[in-house]
Amino acid sequence: MNLRYAFLGVLAPLALLIPVSAAAEHRNEPGSANVESLTLTYPEHFYRRYYASCDFMVTGVHGACVHGVVLANTWLGPNPELGKSNTLLPRTVAKVQLGVAASQPGVVAATPTYPLSLTNFRDACKGCGMIRHRRFSQVELFFRANAANYWAIAWIGKRISRRDYLALKAIVASIHFS
Repeated sequence: MNLRYAFLGVLAPLALLIPVSAAAEHRNEPGSANVESLTLTYPEHFYRRYYASCDFMVTGVHGACVHGVVLANTWLGPNPELGKSNTLLPRTVAKVQLGVAASQPGVVAATPTYPLSLTNFRDACKGCGMIRHRRFSQVELFFRANAANYWAIAWIGKRISRRDYLALKAIVASIHFS
């Protein structure tokens, strides 16, 4: 028994000498995410969570399943695509979701010009009340790439920092074919 503790006493300090892995060093560099044939990049202070959902609240189509990625300047809990991880988004939120849209017969989105821009997005919060009373704006872009329809949705807090707003613009502009 004492031999085991002696071994751990020698092994623990040696562990401090092991170089940090490449994955841990990557935290100071921008990250990237892929959704089907699209790739986007995001700054190191943003969080990322991939999702797959068959929930009608996400897909908008009964019996359909979709997948994508959510990026935000705030922690993302489980199911961020449903809004359940942050039931009350902060006024400083910068959040973007890119996902494959559920297929629907006869529904074909327009093919955008690249790079994409937040100015191409339209208000997505119909029935949410007056804009000045909202904690954030929710905007969306429905577009086509490589024979598939995609949704890009952004939540922009009323008190978002300039740094995070520029990051959100850069994330949207970084969307490109893989």
